[in-house]
Amino acid sequence: MVFDRVKEKLTGTDSGERDTDVVMPADSTVVKKTAKEGDLSRDEVEDAVKRFQEVGAMAFPVIDDKAVRGEEGANVKEEGSPSFLYAVYEDEEVLVVGGAKNILLSLADRLEMSNGETRAVTRAQRIAADANGFSEHMVMDDVFMVPKEKRFVSRFDGLEDVGAEGENGAADTLRDKMEGVQEVEENGFVLETPDRFGEALNLEEKKYFGVSYGTDRGALRLELDPSAGGDDVRHGVIQANGNIHIPREIAVGLGVEHREVDWGMEDGKVVGVMEDGTVGEDVVDTVRTSLVEDNVNEQVRAHLSGSHTRDLNIEEGDELAVYLEPDGEDFGIVATPHVFDAPTDAVVEVENIGKGTEMICFALPEEVADVLGVDDGKDRQVEWGIRGDELVGSVVRLDRA
Repeated sequence: MVFDRVKEKLTGTDSGERDTDVVMPADSTVVKKTAKEGDLSRDEVEDAVKRFQEVGAMAFPVIDDKAVRGEEGANVKEEGSPSFLYAVYEDEEVLVVGGAKNILLSLADRLEMSNGETRAVTRAQRIAADANGFSEHMVMDDVFMVPKEKRFVSRFDGLEDVGAEGENGAADTLRDKMEGVQEVEENGFVLETPDRFGEALNLEEKKYFGVSYGTDRGALRLELDPSAGGDDVRHGVIQANGNIHIPREIAVGLGVEHREVDWGMEDGKVVGVMEDGTVGEDVVDTVRTSLVEDNVNEQVRAHLSGSHTRDLNIEEGDELAVYLEPDGEDFGIVATPHVFDAPTDAVVEVENIGKGTEMICFALPEEVADVLGVDDGKDRQVEWGIRGDELVGSVVRLDRA
């Protein structure tokens, strides 16, 4: 059997101490060879590879679920570059999958590995895969040797038990992050950047960044931080050519498609600044109304003041374009009846809040509510004012009022 031959070649023994005949990335000979070809010491490589394999074991159920298999578990081989995970080999201890580059990089990002550590674990996977005779599956992509059970003791011990019966377990978090990154790569909003910016980044391959957003001195601001960690971080991808993929819901919520973005670097972060108007001080006749989340329709509804709607001749059934502008350190909501002139594609219908009432409202677009952070079920208000023939609102968080 090919694996017996390979095992003897790499380990110099035919003992039955191994759980699987497949040469694994954490095997001592593979670690030694990886260290010789990289910048890290043997101990550093071994630590990185073992940590990586542990998380791979935690993610095994997710990877197994996504792996495409041929008839009766046969290998799936594609002539072109695989766009999905596919099973290369499997036994009781390990699942080997092809088309795995995105997952390898996602797991390395999850572990907040340095570039050197990421290269080491990727190289160890390739060396092990080559030793096992899987070279043909690395022509267009990478192979991942996924252990089915943890083999090593480390700081990750016990993590899989945290929230094991709920939604906060480490495996669930890892799964969500992997799926989020894949979603960004496949369906995220692409921001084209100047050629010189891509050259300035000097990326040999794509890089995963934590995405944050806010306002800064009258401008909307995007930050992509390569060191951002934590389970609640939203992620984007910067391609080697400098183009940036961000979650579509963030792009829609900020109206990025309709804004000019100036790109730069600050303290190791990639920063995009969008200067396109501010709420300003010319807002008059402010009135507070309710901002309520409808648990049935799962929509956040902003009530409108009767005095405002009468002054602006806004009625039930009318349409308003809704978008965000900087409002100090927060976002301001602009609702304008000039639908076709507004810098947004987000259009809502004015509704009555209920039968027998005269108060009207509209449902905030889901992406706008997400960016504002008002879709969490907490009670808030909106302080609406009139600016010309538009409504401008500031979210009032009752715990600060």
